[in-house]
Amino acid sequence: MTTVENYQQKINTAVTEFAQANGNVFETTSPAGELSVATDAPLELPKGLDEDVKNVQADFRAIVSGLGAEGQTAGYAVSAQEQLIVSTENRRQAVTGVSLDEEMSNLVKFQHAYNAAARLVSTTDEMLDTIINRMAAR
Repeated sequence: MTTVENYQQKINTAVTEFAQANGNVFETTSPAGELSVATDAPLELPKGLDEDVKNVQADFRAIVSGLGAEGQTAGYAVSAQEQLIVSTENRRQAVTGVSLDEEMSNLVKFQHAYNAAARLVSTTDEMLDTIINRMAAR
């Protein structure tokens, strides 16, 4: 039985008990047990009506309180699940994610390596130019 069906059953039970306690005011109008105000009998308020009303109010308060407690519990469960998802995502990012500081550090390192390689090529070019031009001059 689902939670909704459970609460529907509790409400139906409370209403039915109230109606049964006050049978000369209510009548069943369908096979499903739907109630309506009796119109073919003189309407007299039952002697225990105040007590019956208090009992039904207590039943409804218990139902609403139970529903509120279940709703609050469900809210806490949702909150805890969301925190778990955030934590899991943060861990995943820590393992597979890209660190911008690390990438910037690598970029600077590669830039220095490129500049050093460019100087090496430039120096080698100058050296070969000097060697070729001096040999040609002799």
